[in-house]
Amino acid sequence: LNLALCFMVDELVIQQSLGVPVNPGGLQKSCIVASLIKMLGGEVYTPSQDKLDSLVSDYAVQAVDPVAFSAFASPPAGFL
Repeated sequence: LNLALCFMVDELVIQQSLGVPVNPGGLQKSCIVASLIKMLGGEVYTPSQDKLDSLVSDYAVQAVDPVAFSAFASPPAGFL
């Protein structure tokens, strides 16, 4: 599960580095996997946990800003 979480978090970090708002569904799934690892008595790898904490705090700021969040509410430019 830690390996899967690592890949999930890395994909979210790549999205963020491209200047795209973090996908809320992907962030939610990553948080669920991290909590599942902890519920099963395991430890989340520190680098993955640090990245996930950073993404969650950045997402809290984005969620307050409707302009940043609207990228997921409308189709991409030129799609229609």
